[in-house]
This record gives sequence, C-alpha cells and structure tokens, in this order.
Amino acid sequence: MVIMAKNFSPSVNILVNEVDLSQYLLTSNVQAVFDAIINNYRSGVRTINLVGAYGTGKSSFLSAFIQHLIGTKVI
Repeated sequence: MVIMAKNFSPSVNILVNEVDLSQYLLTSNVQAVFDAIINNYRSGVRTINLVGAYGTGKSSFLSAFIQHLIGTKVI
C-alpha cells in the first residue's frame, strides 16, 4: 500500500500557488524546451505554445523558467 501526502495535487496554478521547486528535475526534455524557447526568442519569435497532457509539468516548468529569468533559480 502506498500512502501519499494529503496536500499533493498534480495541478498547479502559477498565479495562485507558490511552486516548491526544490525537487524539480532538469531532464533532457526540460532542457530541450528551455533551449527551444531561448533560441526562438533570439530569432524573433515572441509567442510559444506549451502543450501537454494534464499533470505533465507545464506549469512547474513555467515557474522554474520564470525563477530562472529573475535570477532566483537556475534551469
């Protein structure tokens, strides 16, 4: 039997919830998305659609990305 923490939620609202990124893992997919956003921005693209299934980490990624941009967390 697996017991999960009662406060776990796969859904994150980055405007409402403070995201704890202490356990955030920098995977090859995360790095690829980060690189794509940076490279597209440098080439003039200012709009990105981040699409994925529910619970795959889109909001957590955006929280980490924002923290990286403001200098409080490095991706």
